[in-house]
Amino acid sequence: MEIDLITVPYDAAQRATRMGLGPLQLAAGLPARLNSRGHDVRLQEVESGLEFATDAGVAFDLARGIGSRVAGALRDGRLPIVLAGNCMTSVGTVAGLGGRPPAVVWFDAHADLNTPDTTRSGFLDGTSLATLTGRCWHGMLAGVPGFSPIADSHVVLVGARDLDPPEEALLAEGAIRSVPVAVGGGIDLESLEHAVAAATDGADGVYLHFDLDVIDPEQARANGYAALNGVRIEAAVAAVARVRSTARLRAMALTAYDPSFDAQGTVARAASSLLLAALEGDIEPLSA
Repeated sequence: MEIDLITVPYDAAQRATRMGLGPLQLAAGLPARLNSRGHDVRLQEVESGLEFATDAGVAFDLARGIGSRVAGALRDGRLPIVLAGNCMTSVGTVAGLGGRPPAVVWFDAHADLNTPDTTRSGFLDGTSLATLTGRCWHGMLAGVPGFSPIADSHVVLVGARDLDPPEEALLAEGAIRSVPVAVGGGIDLESLEHAVAAATDGADGVYLHFDLDVIDPEQARANGYAALNGVRIEAAVAAVARVRSTARLRAMALTAYDPSFDAQGTVARAASSLLLAALEGDIEPLSA
């Protein structure tokens, strides 16, 4: 398969710090592994051109750059895979896909459904899925060419467990389908398949968004925001493979990896397994 690996090494408007280091580390090893399995990999990086860095300003500046790279990958018949520090990069990925919006399968320990009016931390990334579904940042979104909000009915949230009360209330409405972590860190694959099949009805394929802190931090800690009782790596790999077998993959992202929490490299190996599961189907997790 011909793949564009698009790195976005930023975290909260800062390049190559905290989770901004993750894309650089992953990009150092993934191309060779993918090429060894017969894939053709082209590596690109998106940078912000803003002289005065603000969190929202840089995020939406990056979104425009990501959208351009994703659209370019599609014109060249390549699959766009985004390696990013933050989840707000999803805006640019979806914008770059153009045409009829995809369904979104969002693996994350958090719902990312806060808005500027409900957030208690002020962390922009906690508004990512709210932004993607058109709940906030309307003025900034207007400056991202090609962006159209994703309808709640086309969203599947997988593995979320660290929720704020407004997010719990929103999910209780049921428009966004949610697949929880099962006892022991598993994912009910039949429930996931049904949710993805329903979400892709009327959508154009799927954008698979994988925030690595959905993984159980007792097995592998991706960042400082990881929450207990997460998804085991082997279950995550199987879940990604099930998404692949259920819907056409149009784009994927691996996000929120801070290498300083991963001294043994377990999360990095898991990221490789997850990507291969999305491309090739279920494989043996590289978690040892």
